[in-house]
Amino acid sequence: MVCAALLLAAVAAPAASAASLWVHWEGRYFTCWIPNDHWQVVESSNTLDISSPTGTAAVSFGYATNGPAPYSLTGVRKLLLSPQAGLKSVRLLAQGRTFATGGGGVGQVSKFLALRTRDRTTVRGVLTAEVFNNRPYGPYGFAAYLRLAPADQWNQWSQTLATIQKRIVNLGRG
Repeated sequence: MVCAALLLAAVAAPAASAASLWVHWEGRYFTCWIPNDHWQVVESSNTLDISSPTGTAAVSFGYATNGPAPYSLTGVRKLLLSPQAGLKSVRLLAQGRTFATGGGGVGQVSKFLALRTRDRTTVRGVLTAEVFNNRPYGPYGFAAYLRLAPADQWNQWSQTLATIQKRIVNLGRG
């Protein structure tokens, strides 16, 4: 699995604050820490979606392996910040430098504003995309984290979403 090494990290509980009691969640494929047991967690073998109790703020992780051709950071960004992914009118606010990943790939962080199509809410977010292209014949894969919240609530949610993202671990079962 391309991303197992990428995601395996210490799964220590986040520092508790007076406002929340972090809860450890474990599914079949992933484990993570969430602010409290009212947060919603949905997983599949290669995706994890975590949302606030009202569904307004979210962290998602997904990966694909054994693609038919090399992936590009631009292609992954276009795929995940698209109408097919539930976002339109995307405006990139900032794009970081590319960086080397622990799994032999390259990654890039992009900050954006977009219209979430399901509720027509303007959201602000951060996409971390990583591609793994073992040339010349593959395997080809990508991994991506997506954090988003309503633009007018971004400052309220940003740190919590980043903490959740840091505490996602792929259990390597599949």
